[in-house]
Amino acid sequence: MDLTFNNAKFGHVCYTTEGEMYDDGTNNNVDDDDRTHASQSTAITADNQHCLICYSDDLTRHRGIVSCGHDDVCASCHIRLRFLHNDRKCPVCKTTNDTIIVDSDLSKEDAAIELAGTDAYLEGIRHKKFEAYEMWGNELGAGYTYREDVGMHFPTNYYNEDILPLFSLGCHMQGCGFTNATDSFVTEDDGDADKPGAEAEGNRRKKGKKKEVKRMSGLKALNEHLRNKHNLTLCHLCVQAKRDFISRLPRFTPAQLKIHQTKGDKETGFKGHPVCEFCRPKRFYDLTKLHEHLNKQHYLCYICEKQGKPNQFFKNYEKLAMHFDRDHFLCHDPQCLAARFVVFENEIDLHAHQVSMHGSSGPNGGSTKIQLEFRVRRQNFHGSGVESQEIPNDEDFQYGLNGEVFVPDALPAQQNEPQISDPVHAARTAAFREQAAQIRAEAKQAEEKEAFPTLGGNSGANTGNLVGWSSGGR
Repeated sequence: MDLTFNNAKFGHVCYTTEGEMYDDGTNNNVDDDDRTHASQSTAITADNQHCLICYSDDLTRHRGIVSCGHDDVCASCHIRLRFLHNDRKCPVCKTTNDTIIVDSDLSKEDAAIELAGTDAYLEGIRHKKFEAYEMWGNELGAGYTYREDVGMHFPTNYYNEDILPLFSLGCHMQGCGFTNATDSFVTEDDGDADKPGAEAEGNRRKKGKKKEVKRMSGLKALNEHLRNKHNLTLCHLCVQAKRDFISRLPRFTPAQLKIHQTKGDKETGFKGHPVCEFCRPKRFYDLTKLHEHLNKQHYLCYICEKQGKPNQFFKNYEKLAMHFDRDHFLCHDPQCLAARFVVFENEIDLHAHQVSMHGSSGPNGGSTKIQLEFRVRRQNFHGSGVESQEIPNDEDFQYGLNGEVFVPDALPAQQNEPQISDPVHAARTAAFREQAAQIRAEAKQAEEKEAFPTLGGNSGANTGNLVGWSSGGR
């Protein structure tokens, strides 16, 4: 959702600007439009029991409280945005929130005591606002634990029971107790136990020679454990792209990993990791990453793009130049060949270039005439083509055999969002989008006013004499 709001007007607490807006009319800085927007925002955010993103009812138990005031996103969605997508912006107003406090809503009795008399309490909000918490650096006090990589404060019980297992690098296979919590994972390498002389080597070790010890931690330890103990592995592409938390990523056998990368998973709609035909067997996380690689490391024919044949990639410029010469109109002047990419869509443009840039030194001696070729069918020709058959050469098999051209799948077009089945969530989303469109229009008008300010004191045309002209017109 593209929800861009002015958080000074559209937070849960509707009056949070520097002048402290109040709806009783005591603040002269608040006009009728501001009060209208504020009342609309209050109506939208009245349902503060469900997460704005996932619409789960976990919001009241683990609410993400942010400095911009948009506290309608649960802790789980905030964690995914900040850790998996490196996005610390508010989903509503796009304000960057360096710190988030996760807390539960107050009970009715506690809210009546702690929030009595506040606008939030009158609007039905039962949680403390960000500014009500006292922080000293990264310390929020007893009962809270701070996690630096996501910049979030969690209640200690919630952190130990839910957050730590989510970020853990343990085995998570049934019946296996490998937690990988500290730098204590040790593998003992018995050396070449199957090679000749291994028995004598073992006797020497028994006499006092220590075995080779390898200490690991983190992801390396997990990969080594899965490989040695379970003959399993993780998909390194999913790990690098942060498809999900490692604790939730599936563990594969070698055969399952091959299917995962080549064919994907029908149940989840995942279609596999695409491969670059020029760099086989190198694969990429998705089509976006593949196209980024192709545009950086290989060559795209821009003439084919203009002619309606997209994504015609070639391994190197040598292959691309062969394509230019064969299917388009390449200038063969030595200077143009050295400059590269001097190629045209049609012969007329090529001749115009040769005359203007090379003059009489061109292949046609500066002539503007275009060679036309006509083929007239002979009489009594039966059409079998036996008379004109030739043995095919290498250029006839340019596509597919040596990987000269690679046409990957096109990037998917932006699809319409799925229909929201819950009527309350759908109405809420529609209201947010309507307000977002209105605020974008207002912001555009404000930018235009700043770019073209009204001239003060003289709104009419300048009636002064122009330079070089007299009042008499002479």
